[in-house]
Amino acid sequence: MDIIDNSKSLTDTLEFKNCDFFGNYQSNFPTVLPNLRIFLLQNTHLLENASFNRFPHLEMLKIEKTQIKKSTFNKMINTTVYSYLCKGMTFEMLSSIIYGKDSVSVSDIPALFTHLEADVNFKHSIDQPQISVQQQLKMGLIGAVRICKLTDYETEFSFEMLSTFLESQINNSKDYQPIELRIAKLNDKIDLNQKWPGLYSLQETIRMIAQKVNLEITSIQVTGNDMLKLGIKIKEKQARQLALTYDGKQKWSMFRINGIQEQIFRIADQLEIKKADTNAEMIQEIIHEH
Repeated sequence: MDIIDNSKSLTDTLEFKNCDFFGNYQSNFPTVLPNLRIFLLQNTHLLENASFNRFPHLEMLKIEKTQIKKSTFNKMINTTVYSYLCKGMTFEMLSSIIYGKDSVSVSDIPALFTHLEADVNFKHSIDQPQISVQQQLKMGLIGAVRICKLTDYETEFSFEMLSTFLESQINNSKDYQPIELRIAKLNDKIDLNQKWPGLYSLQETIRMIAQKVNLEITSIQVTGNDMLKLGIKIKEKQARQLALTYDGKQKWSMFRINGIQEQIFRIADQLEIKKADTNAEMIQEIIHEH
């Protein structure tokens, strides 16, 4: 038994693949493996109320292809049934692993923790009419990790959502390299009731939309036919910036501005914003399967 206990105390890397965490035993990992430095989760299933505790010596956390599920008790078959909720971790879950489930301060971050790569879900973290102080705090804590690389191919993003995320970043992280965020769905619009000249380049259109929600586009790069990279910052504020990548090669990828599909950008780098025949907005959903 002493040999086993000693091995656990010396373990510095833990990796789970193709696992279901439908109990609470994961909350005991920091006690069982007190010197863990690297924690990896790949293709795992977690409950929506999964609870973790802080790993005091953690240096790196990587989470890929994670699904969140909800549990219900089926009286007909007298068993618990697990059903799909979303892909990617919520900020609340990530924060509990890094800082501890009850943390409210960036000072609780493990001394050597500098690297986070994770599949996340913005919609289930912040996509609500009223963002709570607690949600803002969790976004700031995640953004306070020095190397922060996030992926969310499920959420349908808008520039307003990106602005909410950047506005929540804390002052401590303002000098770090930009947070990297990869997405596959972007849907936004220009107010069609205003008098726009009518013809814009892709860059002008994106900059106008971002400006409406207090964002500044610092760089735009189009790569090939399916990749768009944006540098984004909060206007007139010293805060951590965002390096956004739209990946059009993902299944169900979608890029639309007032219903205009992204092929127009690729072909001519220009698009014409028109009013519909009525005062209602002309919205046409374009979904691409690859």
